[in-house]
Amino acid sequence: MAWPWRASSARPATRASRRARYAGTEASYFLLQILYTFEKQYPEAGLIAADLHSRYPDNPLFHRYAGRTAAALGLVIPSGWRIFRASRRDRP
Repeated sequence: MAWPWRASSARPATRASRRARYAGTEASYFLLQILYTFEKQYPEAGLIAADLHSRYPDNPLFHRYAGRTAAALGLVIPSGWRIFRASRRDRP
């Protein structure tokens, strides 16, 4: 059964995440939550998570969502995580 509000639920958050000057990051985060948790649209959520993680690499929440979406899409390679951890220690 399709919910009548579902088609338009993410539309305001999508618009705000693209156009908002001060609240764009928050709108992107909530859009990421909607797409990942409720809508199960992992490719779209993965794009937003990757964008947020690239803009804020030291934010563990965005890193977690990038990993979750990659795992949901089957893109996680266990050996790659060891390389990532080693490179994080080398950063100032």
